[in-house]
Amino acid sequence: APVAPPPAPSSAPAVPRLVFDDGKELRLPTDKPEIIVGREDPISGIFPEIDLTPYGGETGGVSRQHARLSHSNGQWAIADLHSTNYTRVDGARLEPDVPTPIKSGSRLQFGRVAMTFQS
Repeated sequence: APVAPPPAPSSAPAVPRLVFDDGKELRLPTDKPEIIVGREDPISGIFPEIDLTPYGGETGGVSRQHARLSHSNGQWAIADLHSTNYTRVDGARLEPDVPTPIKSGSRLQFGRVAMTFQS
């Protein structure tokens, strides 16, 4: 008798995302190797891939170009872009321009706006 193929896993691959404490989620575009996190500023022509303005970015001290998320070979990293109010990973303040590896469950903070990275 023909052998049936093993059942395909029903769970789709997890989409990397930023999860806010109130449950809101921001999906990360995986078609770009680098993603800028910040605040949109049409006057300066700044349109980051992840715009935190609707999530309290302006009052929360998020810079227009605050941090850069990058991924290669399945590993994500975050680098602070000389933001005014710093980027933190699990409470530790990042040095500017130093990519820091992050993993699913890492706590990210842009100024005072905090979320959890899930992948």
